[in-house]
Amino acid sequence: MARRFGEAALEDRFRHVLDPCLRERYGPFDGRERPYEETLFRNAYLSCEAMRGHLCGPGRRGDLEISEDDEKIVVAFDPCGLGGRQHGDPIEGSGSRHAAPYDFGVTTERHGWAWNEQGVCYYCAHCCFALELWPAEQWGHPVRVVDSPLYGESQSQTPKKCTWTVYKTLEAIPPEAYTRIGRSKPQ
Repeated sequence: MARRFGEAALEDRFRHVLDPCLRERYGPFDGRERPYEETLFRNAYLSCEAMRGHLCGPGRRGDLEISEDDEKIVVAFDPCGLGGRQHGDPIEGSGSRHAAPYDFGVTTERHGWAWNEQGVCYYCAHCCFALELWPAEQWGHPVRVVDSPLYGESQSQTPKKCTWTVYKTLEAIPPEAYTRIGRSKPQ
């Protein structure tokens, strides 16, 4: 898609493919329907369910690291079972899917649907769209804040883990979570 029509075309495809699913799966997080704080357990549970189902972790067993403090719940995994494996898969003994012969893409331009970063795997960008940009457009806030490794960070001796953060209040979501997707934190 990106090679044929350019990276910017991916946003329209994300919208077309993901919108119906997102309305159903993330509708319960609509702050107009229920207080944000009432959605925390469900949000954290779905985060763990999703990543265990993606068979994340080095042994593809769905290994997660979960931490919590007064402001947030953080779910970390290394690698993500899908996007993270595109950076290379030791179980299969394969290298980066971003190199030949696969040539899967990473962003070379900055887009709100990819955290305005270069080097975001196109697959990983759907997490930004689905968990941050789309919910912020719908309800004014991200559902989860994702910190995904960029291409290159995952090839180091100590790869960066991908994290999903569920903030316990809307006030706790940092302004940077909005600016990196091209939005401003609501007052």
